Amino acid sequence: MRKSILACVALTAALVLALSAGAWADVAPTPGSQDIGQLATSEQSASSTATSTQTSPANQAISVNILSPHAGTGSVTQTNSSAATSSAGNTNGTTQTAQQADGGTCCGGTQAIGQAAGSGQEATSSATSTQTNPSNQAISVNILSPQAGSGDVNQSNSSSATSSAGNTNGTTQTAGQAGGGCCGGVQAIGQEADNHQVAGSQATSTQVNPSNQAISVSILSPGAGSGDVTQSNSSSANSSAGNTNGTTQTAAQWAGGCCGAVQAIGQAAFNAQHATSAATSTQWCPSNLAFGPFGELTQSNASAAMSAAGNTNGTSQFGTQA
Repeated sequence: MRKSILACVALTAALVLALSAGAWADVAPTPGSQDIGQLATSEQSASSTATSTQTSPANQAISVNILSPHAGTGSVTQTNSSAATSSAGNTNGTTQTAQQADGGTCCGGTQAIGQAAGSGQEATSSATSTQTNPSNQAISVNILSPQAGSGDVNQSNSSSATSSAGNTNGTTQTAGQAGGGCCGGVQAIGQEADNHQVAGSQATSTQVNPSNQAISVSILSPGAGSGDVTQSNSSSANSSAGNTNGTTQTAAQWAGGCCGAVQAIGQAAFNAQHATSAATSTQWCPSNLAFGPFGELTQSNASAAMSAAGNTNGTSQFGTQA
């Protein structure tokens, strides 16, 4: 009884879709007719925003030599960097294939295939990188200073935010009918696949008043020198959200050619996915200070946040009747 009800429901849906296809073509269905109706709709929305802000970046390198035989200044590298990267994308591939053979040779023989695929996708990505008052100073002072020299100084202030959101949907529906050509023989296939995906990603990196200072002072200073100094302030946030859905529906009907024989396949697949990811990295007033003379000195302040959210759904439905 349950199988009969399901068959009737599937048959009704398939015939409605198939006859709608016949109505679209302005052709009235006749006994011994074949009707195929396919409908594919895709709605996609992708928005991406990236903002990088640097306020009052400053780099200073000061070298003072008094009298200063053999005095020299080495290499000084100072960097203030703020970067924001955002990407949002939607990918939808829908393939519908319907095949009917014979089925129209006898009165009353009907083959009907109705396929409908709907996809709604939305991806939003936002990345914000803010640096406020980053500052680097390298000061070397030598008084009298025979053989005075300054080594290498590397200073860096960096704020980075990366955000990505993506939706991928692949829907494949294949229906094949053969035979069903005797009087009263009816074959009906109805397939429906709906997919709704939402992915939101947000990454925020904030650095407030990062500061690096390297100071080397030498008085009189025979043989004075400064070694290597490396200082770094870094804030990084990475966020990603993604949805992947693959739906495959295959229905095959064969023969069913005896008088009064009815074959009906109804398949329905629904998928709703929601992924949200947020990463926030905040550094308040990170500071590195080094007084010389220097050997090798490495100082670092780092704040990192990583967030990932993902949904993966694979639906496969196979129906075969012979």
